[in-house]
This record gives sequence, C-alpha cells and structure tokens, in this order.
Amino acid sequence: MKPDTLPYYLQKCREKDVVVEFDEGDRYAVSVLDITYVNDDDEWEISVSFADCLGPSRAYARAVQEGPKERSPGVWWTSTRPHQPVGRTYSPGEVKTVWDRKGRLRRQPNRPVGV
Repeated sequence: MKPDTLPYYLQKCREKDVVVEFDEGDRYAVSVLDITYVNDDDEWEISVSFADCLGPSRAYARAVQEGPKERSPGVWWTSTRPHQPVGRTYSPGEVKTVWDRKGRLRRQPNRPVGV
C-alpha cells in the first residue's frame, strides 16, 4: 500500500476495531486519529494525543527527555509552564503497520501486498 492511499484506507476503517502502529512503536486505535489533508503542502497529516496511546508512548518519553527547547519533530506542547508534550503529528509514511485488535496484520504501508 502506498502512503498516499493510506489515509483513505484508515478513514474507511474508522468504525472497525483497527490499530495503527507508527515507526517508533506507538500504537493508536484508528478511531482516535485526526487525519487531515493539508492543502498548502499537498500532503496528509495524522495527529494523535499521547493520552490515547495504547500503552506507554515512546514519542512522549523521548519528548520529555529532550525537553521543550529541543522540540522533537511533530510534537506539540502545552503553552503553560511547565511545558508538557501533548501529542504528535505524523505523515502517512511514518505508519509502520495496521493491525486488527486480535493482532492480525491488516496492512504494511510502503511494502508490496503479499510481502
């Protein structure tokens, strides 16, 4: 599946019990993803809140470790002090796999079907 068709697939799965895993290992139910087309860049963005991560978020832990001055790519922070990471924005190319809740592989973006 190509990254440019993945957002359409994920939107079709919104009512199903499907989990998206990103490259860094964080997993989110597809129903909590905010999938947006950014016309200025002619690209899709997938935004998530760290609170919705299924298990401890690696992206959150890395952002806390680096701190707000480093500003991990794609991470958004609270405006109040002390600043805390709130969520992250991914590109479709950062989706590693799409699973159902029973652990069966549904799709592996960036890999030909059947591989």
